[in-house]
Amino acid sequence: MTASRVALTAALVVLAEVVDVALLDRLSVAGAAPDLLVLVVAAAGLAGGSVRGATVGLCAGLLADLTPPAPGLLGVGAVAYGVAGAVAGRWYRPGGRRAERPVVLAVAATAAAAVLMTAVHLLFALVRDGVGQALGTCAVAALFAVVMGLAVLPALSALDRRVTEELP
Repeated sequence: MTASRVALTAALVVLAEVVDVALLDRLSVAGAAPDLLVLVVAAAGLAGGSVRGATVGLCAGLLADLTPPAPGLLGVGAVAYGVAGAVAGRWYRPGGRRAERPVVLAVAATAAAAVLMTAVHLLFALVRDGVGQALGTCAVAALFAVVMGLAVLPALSALDRRVTEELP
Protein backbone atom coordinates (compact mmCIF):
# COMPACT_ATOMS: atom_id res chain seq x y z
CA MET A 1 0.00 0.00 0.00
CA THR A 2 1.39 3.37 -0.99
CA ALA A 3 1.90 6.36 1.27
CA SER A 4 -0.96 8.29 -0.34
CA ARG A 5 -3.36 5.39 0.27
CA VAL A 6 -2.22 5.08 3.88
CA ALA A 7 -2.68 8.81 4.43
CA LEU A 8 -6.12 8.79 2.78
CA THR A 9 -7.26 5.77 4.80
CA ALA A 10 -5.97 7.24 8.07
CA ALA A 11 -7.68 10.57 7.39
CA LEU A 12 -10.96 8.84 6.53
CA VAL A 13 -10.81 6.69 9.68
CA VAL A 14 -10.22 9.70 11.94
CA LEU A 15 -12.91 11.76 10.20
CA ALA A 16 -15.43 8.90 10.41
CA GLU A 17 -14.75 8.41 14.13
CA VAL A 18 -15.21 12.13 14.82
CA VAL A 19 -18.52 12.17 12.93
CA ASP A 20 -19.65 8.99 14.71
CA VAL A 21 -18.91 10.36 18.18
CA ALA A 22 -20.07 13.92 17.56
CA LEU A 23 -23.23 13.27 15.54
CA LEU A 24 -24.28 9.73 14.76
CA ASP A 25 -24.16 8.22 18.27
CA ARG A 26 -27.12 10.43 19.18
CA LEU A 27 -29.31 8.71 16.57
CA SER A 28 -29.52 5.37 18.40
CA VAL A 29 -32.52 3.17 17.60
CA ALA A 30 -33.11 -0.13 19.43
CA GLY A 31 -29.58 -0.08 20.80
CA ALA A 32 -27.85 0.47 17.45
CA ALA A 33 -26.56 3.73 16.04
CA PRO A 34 -25.43 4.51 12.50
CA ASP A 35 -21.74 3.68 12.13
CA LEU A 36 -19.74 5.54 9.51
CA LEU A 37 -16.50 3.92 10.65
CA VAL A 38 -17.64 0.45 9.58
CA LEU A 39 -18.28 1.84 6.10
CA VAL A 40 -14.71 3.14 5.90
CA VAL A 41 -13.39 -0.22 7.11
CA ALA A 42 -15.57 -2.13 4.63
CA ALA A 43 -14.48 0.18 1.80
CA ALA A 44 -10.84 -0.47 2.70
CA GLY A 45 -11.48 -4.21 2.60
CA LEU A 46 -13.33 -4.00 -0.70
CA ALA A 47 -10.52 -1.91 -2.21
CA GLY A 48 -7.59 -3.93 -0.91
CA GLY A 49 -8.63 -7.37 0.27
CA SER A 50 -9.04 -9.14 3.59
CA VAL A 51 -5.61 -8.32 4.98
CA ARG A 52 -5.96 -4.61 4.30
CA GLY A 53 -9.53 -4.64 5.62
CA ALA A 54 -8.53 -6.44 8.81
CA THR A 55 -5.54 -4.14 9.36
CA VAL A 56 -7.59 -0.99 8.86
CA GLY A 57 -10.34 -2.51 11.01
CA LEU A 58 -7.99 -3.27 13.89
CA CYS A 59 -6.56 0.25 13.83
CA ALA A 60 -10.01 1.82 13.52
CA GLY A 61 -11.33 -0.37 16.33
CA LEU A 62 -8.52 0.64 18.65
CA LEU A 63 -9.25 4.27 17.85
CA ALA A 64 -12.94 3.69 18.59
CA ASP A 65 -12.08 1.89 21.84
CA LEU A 66 -9.90 4.78 22.99
CA THR A 67 -12.27 7.59 21.95
CA PRO A 68 -14.47 8.76 24.83
CA PRO A 69 -17.10 7.71 25.67
CA ALA A 70 -15.63 4.23 25.21
CA PRO A 71 -18.38 1.59 25.40
CA GLY A 72 -16.53 -1.10 27.32
CA LEU A 73 -13.49 -3.33 27.21
CA LEU A 74 -10.40 -2.20 25.34
CA GLY A 75 -9.91 -4.34 22.26
CA VAL A 76 -13.50 -5.44 21.66
CA GLY A 77 -13.98 -2.77 19.01
CA ALA A 78 -10.65 -3.70 17.45
CA VAL A 79 -11.76 -7.34 17.14
CA ALA A 80 -15.16 -6.35 15.79
CA TYR A 81 -13.85 -3.91 13.18
CA GLY A 82 -11.02 -6.28 12.24
CA VAL A 83 -13.48 -9.09 11.55
CA ALA A 84 -15.72 -6.66 9.67
CA GLY A 85 -12.84 -5.52 7.44
CA ALA A 86 -11.74 -9.09 6.77
CA VAL A 87 -15.28 -10.15 5.84
CA ALA A 88 -15.74 -7.18 3.53
CA GLY A 89 -12.36 -7.91 1.94
CA ARG A 90 -13.52 -11.37 0.86
CA TRP A 91 -15.26 -9.70 -2.11
CA TYR A 92 -12.07 -8.07 -3.37
CA ARG A 93 -10.74 -9.36 -6.68
CA PRO A 94 -7.22 -8.18 -7.57
CA GLY A 95 -6.96 -6.98 -11.13
CA GLY A 96 -10.72 -7.35 -11.44
CA ARG A 97 -13.35 -4.88 -12.51
CA ARG A 98 -13.08 -2.62 -9.48
CA ALA A 99 -14.65 0.34 -11.26
CA GLU A 100 -17.66 -1.78 -12.24
CA ARG A 101 -18.21 -3.50 -8.88
CA PRO A 102 -21.92 -3.50 -8.12
CA VAL A 103 -22.99 -1.25 -5.28
CA VAL A 104 -25.31 -4.00 -4.08
CA LEU A 105 -22.36 -6.29 -3.36
CA ALA A 106 -20.57 -3.54 -1.44
CA VAL A 107 -23.69 -2.77 0.58
CA ALA A 108 -24.17 -6.47 1.33
CA ALA A 109 -20.59 -6.67 2.58
CA THR A 110 -21.15 -3.64 4.79
CA ALA A 111 -24.40 -5.03 6.20
CA ALA A 112 -22.67 -8.34 6.96
CA ALA A 113 -19.83 -6.45 8.62
CA ALA A 114 -22.26 -4.40 10.74
CA VAL A 115 -24.09 -7.54 11.87
CA LEU A 116 -20.78 -9.22 12.73
CA MET A 117 -19.67 -6.16 14.70
CA THR A 118 -22.93 -6.07 16.62
CA ALA A 119 -22.67 -9.80 17.29
CA VAL A 120 -19.13 -9.39 18.67
CA HIS A 121 -20.35 -6.57 20.92
CA LEU A 122 -23.24 -8.77 22.08
CA LEU A 123 -20.88 -11.69 22.63
CA PHE A 124 -18.81 -9.61 25.03
CA ALA A 125 -22.04 -8.52 26.80
CA LEU A 126 -21.73 -4.86 25.92
CA VAL A 127 -25.47 -4.94 25.21
CA ARG A 128 -27.22 -6.50 28.17
CA ASP A 129 -30.59 -7.45 26.73
CA GLY A 130 -32.38 -10.65 25.77
CA VAL A 131 -32.02 -12.63 22.57
CA GLY A 132 -34.98 -10.91 20.93
CA GLN A 133 -33.52 -7.49 21.63
CA ALA A 134 -30.12 -8.68 20.37
CA LEU A 135 -31.66 -9.82 17.08
CA GLY A 136 -33.46 -6.50 16.79
CA THR A 137 -30.21 -4.66 17.41
CA CYS A 138 -28.50 -6.69 14.65
CA ALA A 139 -31.37 -5.98 12.25
CA VAL A 140 -31.27 -2.24 12.94
CA ALA A 141 -27.48 -2.20 12.54
CA ALA A 142 -27.81 -3.95 9.17
CA LEU A 143 -30.53 -1.51 8.08
CA PHE A 144 -28.37 1.49 9.02
CA ALA A 145 -25.43 -0.04 7.13
CA VAL A 146 -27.53 -0.62 4.00
CA VAL A 147 -29.05 2.86 3.98
CA MET A 148 -25.77 4.65 4.68
CA GLY A 149 -23.81 2.27 2.46
CA LEU A 150 -25.87 3.14 -0.59
CA ALA A 151 -24.81 6.76 -0.20
CA VAL A 152 -21.29 6.49 1.20
CA LEU A 153 -19.64 3.43 -0.39
CA PRO A 154 -19.80 4.65 -4.00
CA ALA A 155 -18.16 7.92 -2.93
CA LEU A 156 -15.42 6.08 -1.02
CA SER A 157 -14.80 3.76 -3.98
CA ALA A 158 -14.55 6.70 -6.36
CA LEU A 159 -12.12 8.46 -4.01
CA ASP A 160 -9.97 5.30 -3.79
CA ARG A 161 -9.97 4.93 -7.60
CA ARG A 162 -8.95 8.56 -7.98
CA VAL A 163 -6.02 8.15 -5.57
CA THR A 164 -5.00 4.93 -7.31
CA GLU A 165 -5.11 6.53 -10.76
CA GLU A 166 -2.91 9.43 -9.63
CA LEU A 167 -0.13 7.08 -8.52
CA PRO A 168 2.87 6.88 -10.85
